[in-house]
Amino acid sequence: LLGRYLVEKAAQATAGGFAIVDIAQDLQLKTMVAIKWFRERARAEHEAAMLRRLGGAHVVSFVDFLEGIEPHAGYPYGVAMGAGTMSLLQMLRTRAYKVSPAEVIALTIGLLSGIGHVHANGFVHCDIKPGNSVIRGDGSLALVDFDTTTPIGGRVSAYTTWYGGCA
Repeated sequence: LLGRYLVEKAAQATAGGFAIVDIAQDLQLKTMVAIKWFRERARAEHEAAMLRRLGGAHVVSFVDFLEGIEPHAGYPYGVAMGAGTMSLLQMLRTRAYKVSPAEVIALTIGLLSGIGHVHANGFVHCDIKPGNSVIRGDGSLALVDFDTTTPIGGRVSAYTTWYGGCA
């Protein structure tokens, strides 16, 4: 894509109601990224803005905003972000819940650190679940999926209400 990304077709991560996520190799940065493709520009711009503001130790980092290409019909806006090796949900399913107590503690600290970072910056994630937490190559955990993130005390979007509200 655009001479910069090589999409790993066999490694398409997820497809949901609002977006499709591909895993790709960033040929410029020489690293793996996730590219989240949106139908709506506003959702893509919101996700990109949240990642620019919040990306860090326990939140995936913003890499690029893509438009003008449409690898998936009806999904013309892409947000490239740092990728994990797998989601927490995938890890738990793959390892059949055989996670050591030390790993549970480390993953819990990562999750709570990410949530704390989001809250300290004045936002609520609104969709915390194992599928929205990724395990990085070094074993640390990072939060993903910020398109429903809302300011603390702010108006909750219709999308968030559909999921059951913010916690």
